[in-house]
Amino acid sequence: MDCLPDERSVPFVFRALQGKLLVSRDDARLADVLDSIGRRYLDIAPLLRRATRDAFAP
Repeated sequence: MDCLPDERSVPFVFRALQGKLLVSRDDARLADVLDSIGRRYLDIAPLLRRATRDAFAP
């Protein structure tokens, strides 16, 4: 991953990073990205849950 995503794509990247890692050329950079995305996702997770609940509530 060359750059960190904006806030709209954090959930997508978070889910993608839960998949199987095929190649890592820079383990330190990978650790930084995993840490950053994990923290950003956990910051917005309550908002995402609320928005999903509101969107699909009867």
